[in-house]
Amino acid sequence: RLPQATGVAEQLSRLMYFAIYDARLSRCRLALDLIDNVVSRLNR
Repeated sequence: RLPQATGVAEQLSRLMYFAIYDARLSRCRLALDLIDNVVSRLNR
């Protein structure tokens, strides 16, 4: 049962890592979208 528990802990840590990574990516996309909107308004 102990190996299973450590396996679950590893999976959880991976999920947390991917969640944090995904959050960073989405923040970058949001920032890029904002910049894109500003640039398009300036070009008009």
